[in-house]
Amino acid sequence: MSSEQKEPEKTVPPAPPPAPPPEPVDPVYRIFSQRKIGQYLKGENLAGRDLKDAPLENAYLEGANLSKADLRMATLKGANLVDANLSDAKLAGANLDRTNLYKTNFTGVNLTKTSLDGAKMRESILNKVDLISVRLFQKDLTRAELKGSKLNKVNLSEARLSGANLESANLTGADLTKADLEEAILNKAKLNEAILEGAILIKAKLIGADLTKAKLTKAKLTGADLTNTKLRGGNLSGADLSGSDFSNSNLNGTDYREANLTNAKLNKAELNRANLQGADLSNAELKGANLNGAYLDEFVEGKVVKQTKLIKADLTGAKLNGATLNGANLTGANLDGVELNVAELNKVILSGAKLNKATLKRAELNEAKLMKAELNGADLTEATLIKADLTEAKLNQVKLSEDKVKKTSFKKADLTEAKLKKAELNGADLTEAILTKADLTEAILTKANLSKANLTGANLSKANLTGATLAGAILTGADLTEANLTGVDLTGIKLSEAKEVKGAILSEVKGISPEELESLSSRGAKLSWDLKARLVYHRASTSFRTTTKP
Repeated sequence: MSSEQKEPEKTVPPAPPPAPPPEPVDPVYRIFSQRKIGQYLKGENLAGRDLKDAPLENAYLEGANLSKADLRMATLKGANLVDANLSDAKLAGANLDRTNLYKTNFTGVNLTKTSLDGAKMRESILNKVDLISVRLFQKDLTRAELKGSKLNKVNLSEARLSGANLESANLTGADLTKADLEEAILNKAKLNEAILEGAILIKAKLIGADLTKAKLTKAKLTGADLTNTKLRGGNLSGADLSGSDFSNSNLNGTDYREANLTNAKLNKAELNRANLQGADLSNAELKGANLNGAYLDEFVEGKVVKQTKLIKADLTGAKLNGATLNGANLTGANLDGVELNVAELNKVILSGAKLNKATLKRAELNEAKLMKAELNGADLTEATLIKADLTEAKLNQVKLSEDKVKKTSFKKADLTEAKLKKAELNGADLTEAILTKADLTEAILTKANLSKANLTGANLSKANLTGATLAGAILTGADLTEANLTGVDLTGIKLSEAKEVKGAILSEVKGISPEELESLSSRGAKLSWDLKARLVYHRASTSFRTTTKP
């Protein structure tokens, strides 16, 4: 080879291009490949990710964003999802047993057929969530947000829901037996036919809720707000409703037997045909309430079996037409303007009660106790008051026309201007009663005791006072036209002071002086033959004494 010949130059291969930067490791990849879960998923953004069938058991997902993620059939047993966002995620068939769901957001999620056994759900956000068929027995949902959620026929018995917000939730037919709903919000919730037996609803808010045919036997609703609720046909027997508010609610046909309604408010409530037998309504407010046909007693064979208590209750303007209150205790109650037409009030206790301007037409008040009661302007037309006690009652301008008031006590009662036309007051005790300007036209007062009664200006025309006692009564200005005074005791009475006595029948009367007979005869009174004989004898004696006077 010639020296001039040169060796061919060695070609240097070009440098390889730089390697691309490593792709970020997918957190889900880490789960599958390394199975080191604890430190990687806290606060991770997994929104919208496809995590179907993902094995996320015991995953640490606190604060993670899983909104709109697909977690169908995923296994999340024992996972920590505290403060995680799962709004609008797909969780059908997912396993969330023993997960920590404290403050977890499930808004808009369908949890139907999702397993939540042993899951911790305090303060979970479950607004508008479908929980139908989910087992929530004894579940702790304290202060959870469940607004507008679907819980139809869900088993929530013995669940803890104190302070939970269930506004507008659908709980139709749900089982909430012995559930704790203290201070829970259930405004406008649907609880039709729900079972709440023994449930705790102390200070709960159920404004506008629908509890039609719901069962609340022995439930505790102390201080609960149930204004404007629907409870038609509901069962609250034995429930503690003290201090609760049912104002403006529909409670028609509701069962309140032996319920505690002390200090409760039922103003303007509809209680048509409600059963309040044995209930305690002491100090309750029922202003303007409608209790037509309501049952407030249990009366068997003339005996009170269960007594309803309405002591000092306020029933101003309430409607109780046709109601049964036999034996009820209404001591000191306010019934001003109340309607009790055709009501059964036998053996009722109304001592000191106010019934001013009340209407009790054709009501039954047999053996009723109305001592010191106020019935001023009340209408008792055709009412029955046999053996009732109205001692010291105030009955100014009361209407008792055509009433049956046999053997009733009106001792010291104030019946000023009372309307007692055709009233049956046989054997009534009107001792010291005030009957000033009372209308007793055609009243039957046979054997009535009117001793020391004040009948000033009273109208007794055509009244039947046969066998009555009028000893010491005041009849100044009274009208006795055609009144029957047969066998009346007139001791100490000045019939001559009566306004009219024309046609009055006086026979077998006691305690009348000859001077009185003279005055009555001259004014047209009808004297029996024996009284006429006495009068003739008196005149003859007077004439004889006059002629033989020295």
